[in-house]
Amino acid sequence: LGVNINGLSLNSQKKEKELQTLVEDHRPDVVCLAEVNVAWQNVEPDKQLDVRVSAWWPDAFTACAWYEGSPEAQTKQYQPGGVAIVVRQRDCVVDSGRDTRGLGRWVWVRIRQENDRHLTVVSAYRPVHNPNASFSVYSQQAEHFKNGSGNIQSQCPRQQFLIDLKSELKKFRDCDDEVSLFIDANGNVANPKTDLGRILKTYSLEETTIRKFGARSPPTHKRGSVPIDGLFLSDHVPVKKTGYLPFSDLSDHRPLFVDISAKTNDWKIIRFLFDLTIKYMSFDLVVD
Repeated sequence: LGVNINGLSLNSQKKEKELQTLVEDHRPDVVCLAEVNVAWQNVEPDKQLDVRVSAWWPDAFTACAWYEGSPEAQTKQYQPGGVAIVVRQRDCVVDSGRDTRGLGRWVWVRIRQENDRHLTVVSAYRPVHNPNASFSVYSQQAEHFKNGSGNIQSQCPRQQFLIDLKSELKKFRDCDDEVSLFIDANGNVANPKTDLGRILKTYSLEETTIRKFGARSPPTHKRGSVPIDGLFLSDHVPVKKTGYLPFSDLSDHRPLFVDISAKTNDWKIIRFLFDLTIKYMSFDLVVD
């Protein structure tokens, strides 16, 4: 299950209770959150995310990412952007990591499946183009890139996000992992011709609701006209159920969900058929 939570309050339990209700109603194994808006390094131990979710998932594993290097994040608890993943059972997690630039653009968790297979779950937030707001995610990242931190190909935060995400996805696929990506892209995820769409296609990631129902998907933001949030999955992993949940007081974004088969034998059958199809397609091309 994935949702842009539009900020998790540290001084009120209202949104936390709404999130708990969502989890109890739909019983997911993994929850991906975007735009958490918290600099966790400045939060008291008893208000950390793992403590907050322990009331409903006592054995949970949590992973968070936020822009650690911003001047504001050094002292304030509020930091725009940021992401998190919560996994119901800690013992199935074998590894985790986050955006290596320290910008809080994504976080990932590697989950052990059957037969030594692994599923890497990613929660990501791509900033909306908002250069004039001094404390926006976009302007903070633009300032970071302007200062020349690291190997940078573009000073546009949205473009550099794609460049870096592509490299990260390649690492996961090079490990032969299946990948599940929840992303608030702040752009039309139903359009395969965007830069994001082409990158995800390169690594055989399909948006699950579009795979199931076609490209005419509803907006995922209350004031939007197209889906800007998406749940992408390796294309040969069987999808049992997927869809959007209604808007609620939790956020101005719809929650998204996907239910996949935990049996990796199902994946192997589809992958074998996929590889066999490619093999004979290639053979036909050579003969012609």
